[in-house]
Parts: sequence; structure tokens; C-alpha cells
Amino acid sequence: MEAACLDFFCSERRDYRGDGRVIEDRLKQPVWLEQFLTRWNLHIGSVPDQRVLEELSKLRSQLRRIVEHLNAGQHLSDEEIALLNDYLQAISFRHRLSRQENTYVLQEDALVKDWRWVQAEIVVSFVEVVSQSEPSRIKICENQQCRWIYYDESRGHSRRWCSPICANIMRVRHFRERQRNQNRQQDNIRQ
Repeated sequence: MEAACLDFFCSERRDYRGDGRVIEDRLKQPVWLEQFLTRWNLHIGSVPDQRVLEELSKLRSQLRRIVEHLNAGQHLSDEEIALLNDYLQAISFRHRLSRQENTYVLQEDALVKDWRWVQAEIVVSFVEVVSQSEPSRIKICENQQCRWIYYDESRGHSRRWCSPICANIMRVRHFRERQRNQNRQQDNIRQ
């Protein structure tokens, strides 16, 4: 599944092979941010200042906490719904009728396209994923050092990792842990 919110979540990269610390915040990289805005047609005419970057980072953290709750099998709380609605209601729209070939299309245009609008569109993307699909398919990689958020498109909702790389890393870690445990047991038997 392609969604702006999923790309937005992945703007924070962790050391998935090591200790899990954040090694890269792509929101602070102008090139990545411009590519993100272009990909999702969120064109605005200004560069984010420090305050905007902090607001984007805060939004990412808030949405991550909501995903953690959904991932734990919980429903959105009233507070979480209110938070999402605050972002959604921060923007005013006008409606416009247009023609595309032989059909008519009703379009919504933001009256002001600024960083609040970008945040609202990210929240719209998240709400669309949650409301138009199964929230249980929004998952967090089981690699504790990765924690990327992804959409599980597998048939049985059985995907546990964000990528084959994380899956392989976790299988190797589990295999090595089993080997260590077996070696400890053999050492205890010998003593």
C-alpha cells in the first residue's frame, strides 16, 4: 500500500542491525523532504524553519503512539480521535467543479497551502488508511532495533517484519540465541 503517512513514518531511520538508536531523521534533510512533498503533491512555497521541523517531528511521534495502540489491538481513544480531528479541522477548503474528459469531478482545494496544510494532509492519509482498510494491518516491525511502520498486505495478516532484511536478521538472532542456550545446557550437563 502506498500512503503519505507510511512514507512520513519512515522518515526516522534506526540502527536496525545494532542498538536501535535513531541514526537519521530525514525530516531534517531538505532533499528528502522535497522528494516527499513532490511525491505526494504537497507543494508549498516555503522551506521549513526549526519550529516547523519540530511540529512535523511531534506529529510523527503522535501518530506513532496511535499506531502502537492499534498494533496492540486497541481502538482509537477519544483523545486520539480529538487529536486527529484537531489536525483535520485546522485547514479550510473550497469546493470546485471541474471536467475531466466526459465526467465531472468535485475537487477540494485548500484555501491556504502551508505547513499546517501539509500536516493535515499527512493526517488525512493516516485516517484514510485506518478508516478504509483494516487497522490491524498497520504494523510495527518486530525487530526492536528497527520499529518501522508498514502496511501488512499478506493474506493471513502474518507479516512480522518490515522487510526481508529485518526478517533475516531476526531469524539469525533467534538461531544464535538457541545455539547459545544449547551450549549452556551442554556445559551445565558436563559440570
